[in-house]
Parts: sequence; structure tokens; C-alpha cells
Amino acid sequence: FVTSHAFAQGNIGTLDDRSSSGGYRVDGSWGLYTVPAGSSTDSNDPRVERKLSPKIERGNGWYKYEATYNIVNANNTTIAQILNYDSNSSDRYYPVLFVNVKSDGGNWALSHRSNPAFFKIAKNSSGSTPTFKMRIESDGTKAKVYINGSLKYTETFDRLGTNSEMRYGAYHHGSGTAKIRVKTVSFTAP
Repeated sequence: FVTSHAFAQGNIGTLDDRSSSGGYRVDGSWGLYTVPAGSSTDSNDPRVERKLSPKIERGNGWYKYEATYNIVNANNTTIAQILNYDSNSSDRYYPVLFVNVKSDGGNWALSHRSNPAFFKIAKNSSGSTPTFKMRIESDGTKAKVYINGSLKYTETFDRLGTNSEMRYGAYHHGSGTAKIRVKTVSFTAP
């Protein structure tokens, strides 16, 4: 069983737009995910992200997400995450992995939760990043994060439920405006 999608403008999956303005648009060959400063429509942090299917099922092998990124602006913004689903919990969707971007001086730093940065990428003269490729592989119990083909981070999930869900885009936890550009997205099931 293999499901694979690849689109130039980073627009596969179901869109979840919880920003009061901004959202998703095509920007040349890129998909641009924008969450404006002060944007929120509910009690959660504002976001413009996409949910991918199928769900990641434990014991079914390795699922693989790949995309090309360009960080235009971010301050404590999740650009990819895996949410664990547990119908028996009050917190049904729980993040077991999220790749977060923060400004770190002359760099953008990628991290998971409050862990130290596992990868830093230098800002260019405009303050954005050079293009980089990210791949996340998960078997439903752990995940591996690769940047430009090199393994940079491994996470064993601290909570296991029925299945997990892959999401990408901009889930903004900080101040200012988040702008994330994504292209050539693919998601493959075993």
C-alpha cells in the first residue's frame, strides 16, 4: 500500500486556517503560509496548516513526509508536526513531534519543544533562509528528522494513541508575522 502525493506549490492535504487574515496562497512555484501578527480566531494559537492522510498507524511500517522550505519570517513557529490521536484522552490530539523555528541571532534555529536547536541555518541578506529540504519519517512510535539528507534529530514519542497525523504549514506561537514558503511536498505510506 503506497500513497504518494507531490505538488509544486506545497498544497496537498486539508487546509486548516485559523488566522483572522492571511492564510495560504500560491507565490510563484511556492505555497506561502502566512499568519499575521495578532491573528487568532479561537483559544488556540493561530495557524495555517495542512493535515495529510492517511493517518500514521503504529505497526504498519515507516511513513515519509518530504518538502522544500524557505523561512521568510518566523518567531516560535511550528512548520511541521505529528499529532498523536487518542480518543480516550481529554486532549485527543497531542503533539509528539513538532519542528519549531526561532530566530537565533544571525540564524534560524530548528528545534523540538524546548529542546536545544538541532539545526541552525544562516539567514541571508534579506533575513530569510536559503532553501532547505526536510524529511520526516515515522512509524507511529518515533520520528526521525532529516535536513538536506542528513539525520538531525530523533524523537521517541512520549505518548501513544490509536494513530498519528502529519501536518505542515505555519502554526504560530510567537509575536510578529510568520511567513513560511513550502514546495514539492510528498507524503508516502508503507
